[in-house]
Amino acid sequence: MADYRFNLLSKKQNFSVTVEGITQTLKKFDLLDENIRKEVDVMMNSVVDDWQKEIFYTAPVDTERYRNNWFRRKIRSGYYQLYNSYANVVDERGVHYADALVYGIYRFKSIASDAKYYYGNPSTGALHDINMLNHEMVGRSLTPRLNDFVKMKIKQAEKKAGFAEVN
Repeated sequence: MADYRFNLLSKKQNFSVTVEGITQTLKKFDLLDENIRKEVDVMMNSVVDDWQKEIFYTAPVDTERYRNNWFRRKIRSGYYQLYNSYANVVDERGVHYADALVYGIYRFKSIASDAKYYYGNPSTGALHDINMLNHEMVGRSLTPRLNDFVKMKIKQAEKKAGFAEVN
């Protein structure tokens, strides 16, 4: 039922996950009045908070710059962005440290399967594969909440219209 979309921007840019599609789903049910928008924002704020915590707690810890530089921004109703401001930082050897964590490097392939790298991807050498994290969070956090929210709104609309409850 959810028609979410998320994007991970390409290398050497700020990493950014944009969650969108909530308003399109609600439009299908003609539920987009101002009160619904507020309820959507409360729900989405909670989802994005879970997402940000998951990123923080599963990020590899070295200098903690990558882990501590994830922020979120509300773009508009139903649209939120999580981004990492450390992505463009280059170390003294010219390595984009955050790129190596998210996209992987050959040298990390052998350790990416270690249990401490919850979103490690041995095929790419990524120690914090954001795409893997996104897919898991959509299934674990966004989709169930959105489906429950839409079901609740449909039930409220049916009750308001006088439909009998069917079990």
